[in-house]
Amino acid sequence: MSTNSYLTNKLKVCSAFLLIALGLVMIVFFWTYSGSFLTYPWIGVFAGIAFLIGGFRLLNSIDDSVVTNSKVMTNRHLSSFKENAVKVKVNLDECEILTNNYVKENSPSDYNSVSIFDLFNSNDASNGNQELSQSVIVYKKELNNAIITYYSPVVYKDASTLRFHMGSQKHTYIYINKDNPESYFFDISFLEEDA
Repeated sequence: MSTNSYLTNKLKVCSAFLLIALGLVMIVFFWTYSGSFLTYPWIGVFAGIAFLIGGFRLLNSIDDSVVTNSKVMTNRHLSSFKENAVKVKVNLDECEILTNNYVKENSPSDYNSVSIFDLFNSNDASNGNQELSQSVIVYKKELNNAIITYYSPVVYKDASTLRFHMGSQKHTYIYINKDNPESYFFDISFLEEDA
């Protein structure tokens, strides 16, 4: 996903919502206008409707292919993307796991009545800290004499748990856009089934 396309889409979304809001304000204002300064307030109502239509058209013109490697992809978009993409079988034994471990400091509002029992565990619950892990699966593939690296979405499992699930699964698929190999979907649905 290129940064330029991402920024263009963000700009389109912001502009679209601005046009929609401006259109609604104009319609409400000119619909209820009863002053004597403007002789034809209905022109403002039609201008508001035009802004509203323009905003919705701009929102509809956003490029969906830019957001292909994301969890926000709806099932409809995902199905459509999979149908039109190259399906690459990935041997999970050939993949690498990158992990980021960190400690989350819980605030007093995060505690519940069960946390009193955690005092007896070896976990660092006595000071309210929680150790968390974020991992990604990395797959490298040679394409046109260049090595392309594919990253899965973030998985909230530690490396050993993830490696265990990958060992029982053996393989998964990456769906790669035919026109743009940098636009892809790394299928990790097998982790959701095991959860």
